[in-house]
Amino acid sequence: MYYNIAIKGGFLAEIQFVFGVTDIELKKLIQAYDSGKDSIMISGKKITLIDCSLFKIFTVKKHESFTPPVYKNDIARIMGAYGKYRSKEETLRDEGEEVTSEFILGDWGEKGQTLQVKGILKEFIHASRIVELENIKTEKFDFTKLIQLCNELNSSFSSNNYFATGALARAILDHIPPVFGFDTFIEVANNYNSPGSTRSFSKIMKQLNEFRNISDKYLHSIITKRETLPNERQVDCKRDLDVLLEEIVRIFK
Repeated sequence: MYYNIAIKGGFLAEIQFVFGVTDIELKKLIQAYDSGKDSIMISGKKITLIDCSLFKIFTVKKHESFTPPVYKNDIARIMGAYGKYRSKEETLRDEGEEVTSEFILGDWGEKGQTLQVKGILKEFIHASRIVELENIKTEKFDFTKLIQLCNELNSSFSSNNYFATGALARAILDHIPPVFGFDTFIEVANNYNSPGSTRSFSKIMKQLNEFRNISDKYLHSIITKRETLPNERQVDCKRDLDVLLEEIVRIFK
């Protein structure tokens, strides 16, 4: 699925420029818009989002993205018997249907500001890494569960649910060994060779395997007379886990 994005920054209401995106790129763009990021890279191009006074999304009827040229004064000339003029927005509506309201539900940065007020704007697995996993195309493995585990891990971590964070991180480690040709994660840590960085990758994986002992404490400890709760530092294996997910992306790239 493809979409055309029309953006205008500043106080004027006319369309400034238009670019095409895939459905995955659109998801990334909406996340950036909602969280209040100043800009985002789409297909190697920097798209400025700060202070967007206009942000419209149109479907594309064609099977490939359609990007009409940029015209001065928001006017496009369509050659015909009488020389007909149409605005860029009219041109986009000819190409597809406007679906902005299906994706944009608030102002730029509105969700991000809400999260900051609540103090829960935290990310365990970077959104760009999840997008890379979503982009993997292979018939050998289905990454649907892995992606959902990553999303639930982010949700739990951002809500300060550290028991769930530790359990979900452990679930990811137990889920992915077949990707590397092994049955258990301890086999991955001890035997998998990553091209170009075997020693450092193995060291990081062994650290992740040690984290499994911490998560075991959350999963298997029994009730006692006095309890303590885990904190953010105790469940923090973000960097090591990202290295693991990066290697999965590299394998199928």
